[in-house]
Amino acid sequence: MIEDFSELTGIEVQVNYAKTGPLAATLLEEGDKTPADIFFAQDPGGLGAVDVY
Repeated sequence: MIEDFSELTGIEVQVNYAKTGPLAATLLEEGDKTPADIFFAQDPGGLGAVDVY
């Protein structure tokens, strides 16, 4: 899916794979300065820790 998106749009995608908790913690630490545009997670517990911007 990611490769297909990049090929179709020409937009480079950088993916960081990790467990939900550590990724959510990284987003919170980076705050408004995060380079992340999207956050996919399987574990709903970590989702409650992050806000939608």
